[in-house]
Amino acid sequence: MVKKALIYLRVSTDRQAEKGFSLPAQEEACRTYAKVNDFLVEHVYRDEGESARSDDRPQLQEMLARCDEGDIAAVIVYKLDRFARNTFDHMQNVARIRSAKAQLLSVTENLTETPEGLLVEGILAGVAQFFSGNLARDVLKGMNERAKQGMCNSKAPPGYKNMREIINEELERKFVVPDPKTKDYVVQAFQKFATGSYTVADLCDWFFSVGMTQKKTKDKPLAVSMVSRMLSNKFYIGVTRWNGIEAEGVHEPIISKELFQRVQLVLSDRIHGRSRKRKNLFLLRGIMTCGECGEIITYENQVTSSKRLIPYYRCSKRRGGRKVDCGQSYIQADVLEKQMLEAVEAARLPARVVAKLEAKLKEIHEREQESVTRERKQIQAKIDQLNEKERSLVNK
Repeated sequence: MVKKALIYLRVSTDRQAEKGFSLPAQEEACRTYAKVNDFLVEHVYRDEGESARSDDRPQLQEMLARCDEGDIAAVIVYKLDRFARNTFDHMQNVARIRSAKAQLLSVTENLTETPEGLLVEGILAGVAQFFSGNLARDVLKGMNERAKQGMCNSKAPPGYKNMREIINEELERKFVVPDPKTKDYVVQAFQKFATGSYTVADLCDWFFSVGMTQKKTKDKPLAVSMVSRMLSNKFYIGVTRWNGIEAEGVHEPIISKELFQRVQLVLSDRIHGRSRKRKNLFLLRGIMTCGECGEIITYENQVTSSKRLIPYYRCSKRRGGRKVDCGQSYIQADVLEKQMLEAVEAARLPARVVAKLEAKLKEIHEREQESVTRERKQIQAKIDQLNEKERSLVNK
């Protein structure tokens, strides 16, 4: 009878691949092991760039589901820590494999289902978890130290790119430099937003027009949330933030602190729906929505052929970063503001009505105060009665 086997491979980093743990090297060793032990390899499952600290790995789950069908004799791994580095996950997944009448076999470790073999397997799984936890602690310590020195521990933001320099077999240097392809676009975006004439959605469209799009889907503009984070990211002025640590970065700033601060003022205005003192106050921004599509009314300055600056209000025509169908056009700021003032004036209550309302509210307030006073006296009387009973009981 043919004994079917599945091979499971995992590598979490490029450095592991360089040290001989590459997927092809693991696969070759596993296939040789299968051939020597008379197993027919049905399928090879590969998790590339995945950590074994969790079993939430797509290929691992597919492999376990295949075992559940009941006709697999063995699962072959190169080494036990390729399978799991969490003792609980290891025991749970091995139990699932064995409940399907299959074995877990390791090329580099002698795993048997004898009491002694199960003991060794448990020890190896515990050692793998200890190694993983200890390594994670050391890595976090190293990353915290890098953060204190102003180094970048994460993916570089738009306008920069991550670089890697191999110094020797055991040492490499990771750093960040301005990206010549996108740096100028990011600087221009900050300059545009600082004028107060652009929304974040406008910048998304502009980035798309110059070729800066989502990396996974080139036909989609950058997300509004991403551009918002970009505009408030201190990395651009030479400050790094990671895991609660803020430090002066060792990378080159591409935005001046003065420009960055102007952008933060505009962002603050947008968030709080208020206006700061400037040439055009735009009194209605942040408090109006479009009557046709329901989206936010924004504003901008338009320059006429005679170089005059005319402030306008317009519908943003965007919902969740995407354009919506709306036929409303621009309207001059003074025209809309005049209409709004007239509407507010028309809705104002006559003085005699305001006076009657004030008198009625005062009457209600006084009545409620009388009620509160009565209740307070009743409660105090009950408290006095209880205190008197307590004294009587104590004196008996």
